Amino acid sequence: MSAPTPITVAMLQATLDAAGAELRDGDILLVRTGYLTAYKSSDDRADFAVNRDCPGLHAGEEMAEFLWDSGVAAIATDNPAVEVVP
Repeated sequence: MSAPTPITVAMLQATLDAAGAELRDGDILLVRTGYLTAYKSSDDRADFAVNRDCPGLHAGEEMAEFLWDSGVAAIATDNPAVEVVP
């Protein structure tokens, strides 16, 4: 298994900047990691789902402050959890 990838505030901000976007009060943050595409193309989906680390938002005070300060109302991702697994 590979190490899970935490998505940091810096990564989110760089993505927003590159897209010329900004978060506003009430926005829904959609994070596409590619997990679902990889899952759908897997030959053994049962094994893939059980034995796969997946990226997710870094758990920490900086992320909590970023989400709070930006006014995000909800977060959705294309992987099994919003946070890093395991």
